Amino acid sequence: MIDLQYLRTMMNTLSPSRTVALTIGDTVLTSAGTLIPLGAQDPQMLIVTGASTRYPYRLQVAISSGMSWRYFLINDGHIIFLIAAIAFMMALLIHQWLRAASSLKNNIMLGLKRNEFEAYYQPVMNVAQGYCSGVEILVRWRHPSDGVISPEVFVPLAETSGLILPLTAHLMAQVAEDLARHWNDDDGTLHVAFNIAAIHLRNEQIVKDCRQFLQKVHPRHILLVLELTERQCIEFNAVTRNVLASLQALGVIIAIDDFGTGYSGLSYLGSMHINLLKIDRSFVAMISKDESTTDLVDVVIDLANRFGMHVIAEGVETEWQKNYLLNKRVVYQQGYLFAEPLPLQAFLSWYRQRYHSRSAAVVALPQLADTGAKQTNALPPG
Repeated sequence: MIDLQYLRTMMNTLSPSRTVALTIGDTVLTSAGTLIPLGAQDPQMLIVTGASTRYPYRLQVAISSGMSWRYFLINDGHIIFLIAAIAFMMALLIHQWLRAASSLKNNIMLGLKRNEFEAYYQPVMNVAQGYCSGVEILVRWRHPSDGVISPEVFVPLAETSGLILPLTAHLMAQVAEDLARHWNDDDGTLHVAFNIAAIHLRNEQIVKDCRQFLQKVHPRHILLVLELTERQCIEFNAVTRNVLASLQALGVIIAIDDFGTGYSGLSYLGSMHINLLKIDRSFVAMISKDESTTDLVDVVIDLANRFGMHVIAEGVETEWQKNYLLNKRVVYQQGYLFAEPLPLQAFLSWYRQRYHSRSAAVVALPQLADTGAKQTNALPPG
């Protein structure tokens, strides 16, 4: 960051008959575009150094009379002011970003206290049998002055700051309370998926949150799924393995979300007992009548089958995509083709108008009985 007043003071020592060189660490960048060690420059060069009163950085300018100007230096030194202006703008942008991030973090904490975060339910369809098998819980922030804020704005910051832990706990408690009050026995079986990040697996709090969720919704036909996002790398240490083991002991189903777009890979699939793999919407968007664009989707589906995992495709928006995936035996799909994310009452109305007559014996995500046995409904093979 450059103090322009400080820069102008030093620029007063320059004249068109002098050459400017920039010192970066222990290296000098000359006007000829060459790098030389500090101290090896022309002895006639004058090093002008001053301390900025605003920022903890300093700018060094080396000048020497008798050396020719290069084509990229204007003879009145405007190029240096251009560099300074760019640096100043970058400093301003970074400063504004840091202020915004700090303000956003404080607003997230305040929003949690004020109960401004609301759970939305996006249906996951079993397209082979034509019913809703579950939901993914998505968060919406109803800010009192800014309106509805997209999770893409605040979730990444919540993950890096650690606020994703209380935010997830808040959502799980809210959804458990809602389903305990409004989900009836004749509504059938529903798997409920929450997104978690790598930081959750480094903290036992997620185990407590899941246990409380399952206790709250018991004895309703609710299955709990955790979808692990890939924005952060997972460290497979003793803590992580203990958390995963505790979750699986509760019967929690573990899924990899947005597979192939972040840090995950074959090492994840080999290190964790993964039940589900979600194909990212960016891959689903590649599905078209041009077969050359579907190769990557086919590879992901084949990989999941080889590991014995079920597949959910998200971001399904066209009949062509739905039918293509169904032909590849991807029966679990979600996207705007079926329904957008809905608040609780809208979801219940949408669901019951279509599926209320279905028996509670209808189950979601079959063949997961080995991991879901301790949840309310053990899933039969099928």
